[in-house]
Amino acid sequence: MILGSDTIDWSGVWTFFLALVRISGLLTTLPGIGTDQVPVTYRLSISVVFALAVAMSGYHAPIIEGLIMGAFVILMEYMLGYIMGMIPQFIIAALSVAGQAAASTMGIAQASLIDPSIGVSVSVLAKLQSLIATVLFLLVDGHHLIFRAATGVSHNLALGEFVFTDSVTTFMIEKFSSTFEFGILVTSPILVAILVTQFLLGLVTRFVPQINVFIISLPLTIGIGLYITAFTLSELSEHLTQQYLSFEEDAVSIFKLGLAKENYSPTPQGSTPP
Repeated sequence: MILGSDTIDWSGVWTFFLALVRISGLLTTLPGIGTDQVPVTYRLSISVVFALAVAMSGYHAPIIEGLIMGAFVILMEYMLGYIMGMIPQFIIAALSVAGQAAASTMGIAQASLIDPSIGVSVSVLAKLQSLIATVLFLLVDGHHLIFRAATGVSHNLALGEFVFTDSVTTFMIEKFSSTFEFGILVTSPILVAILVTQFLLGLVTRFVPQINVFIISLPLTIGIGLYITAFTLSELSEHLTQQYLSFEEDAVSIFKLGLAKENYSPTPQGSTPP
């Protein structure tokens, strides 16, 4: 059999390549998968499998004419996948920062370890909270929601139509700023409780100077901080679950904000994926 330009389905090849680029960008930042702990070979294999599934589903992306325009479309698809993976990463990073602040207030910031995912030293409490957030993300099938959105199975996220616009930048800035609010909400009960504890210990030192407050201050502060962390874990899990379940809608919002106005239509080019 002789393969030529007439026998090769270039539309299917282009669709496969765009899907491969988008999934590769997603697996670069996706929590639990897009880290250095997962070899690049495994991530590339997953990207190839999902790209083949999209290409064989009957959906065909519109072929772009011109090398420069094709390179631009490839870059935009990679950026879309990268942004999709950054959304849950913002929440996990906010929990890590909140744990670091709480550990510094409790006096256990010296108990640190090397985080292999980012290659820097973090406190044990910060690593624990980030691990809880990552495990919960996988337990609620957050990665399934992200993959469904990236492949366009549940929504019509057509390949080759995303453009990184100012609206997308504003949306990501708002998402990033909301992580600071989330981190403050997580760590504020610990900070307030420890502040009240230190205030009461100061009163005890003032009225009963015979008591050596420094001996009981550190274990009391650590105990109260760990107790409040464990007490608020259930509410934190519920809030994280709500955040994770809204990832698919956030991905669709990003895609709609990035649609070029001249290409926007209720029914994108190409057939709809099943």
